[in-house]
Amino acid sequence: LQDATSSGAVMLGHHADDQLETIVLKCLRGCHLSNLRGMAWQDGPFVRPMLSVRKAQIVAYLNEIGQPWMEDASNAEPKYQRNRVRLQLVPLLAEMAGGEGALLARMEAAQQQSAEMREWLERAAADHLAQDRVWPRGLSVAALLSQPPPVQDELLRALLTQRAAGRAEDDEAVGGGGGGRQPSYSWLRRARAQIAGGAGSGGAGWTLHLDGDLALRRTGDL
Repeated sequence: LQDATSSGAVMLGHHADDQLETIVLKCLRGCHLSNLRGMAWQDGPFVRPMLSVRKAQIVAYLNEIGQPWMEDASNAEPKYQRNRVRLQLVPLLAEMAGGEGALLARMEAAQQQSAEMREWLERAAADHLAQDRVWPRGLSVAALLSQPPPVQDELLRALLTQRAAGRAEDDEAVGGGGGGRQPSYSWLRRARAQIAGGAGSGGAGWTLHLDGDLALRRTGDL
C-alpha cells in the first residue's frame, strides 16, 4: 500500500453490500453500460480492503470477538434513496435472483462485462484517432460515421473532453479557476443525432451549443 509519494494508505470500511448498492443505484440513475462498476479497491491513498466481505460476515466476526461498534441510526431511515435500495430493493432483487450470493455473482459478472466493453471502446477510439487525418483539430465526419454508434460516442467524448480541458487550462492561466468537464451521455446523444441528421447535407455548416460556452461546430468534413 505504499508508493513513492506517500507513506501509507487510508483504509475505508466499504463492504460488499455497499458495492452492490452502488451498482444498483448507478443502474437506477442511468449510466453507460461501459461504466457499470462500483467502487475501486484503491483510489489514490484510499483503499477498501473489505469490498469482497459481506456486512453480515463483519458483524458475525465482531460479535465473535466481543468487539462493540457504532452504527449511524439514519441507516435505517427509508427516506434516503440509498437506504431504500438497501432495505427494500436489494432484498427483493436477491429473492428474485435466487439468493444474495446469486445476486452478487450476477452483479460481478455485469461489472466484468462492462470493464471489457470499456477496454474495447477505448482501444477502438485510440486506433481511430491515430488514423483520423484531422485529429486533434477535430474529427472527420465521414470517418466518424463509419464507426458503430458506441465508438462514435467515445470519439465525441474524446473531442469534447479535450476541448473542455483546453478551455479550463486557458481559464486557469488568466486566474479564472477552470476545471475540465466530462460530457454527459445526453450531450453525446444530441451531438451524434445532429451529426447523423446532417450527414447528407453536403457538409453544410452548423453549430450545436451543448452546455454553457461549449459548442460543437461543423465545417465541411471537420
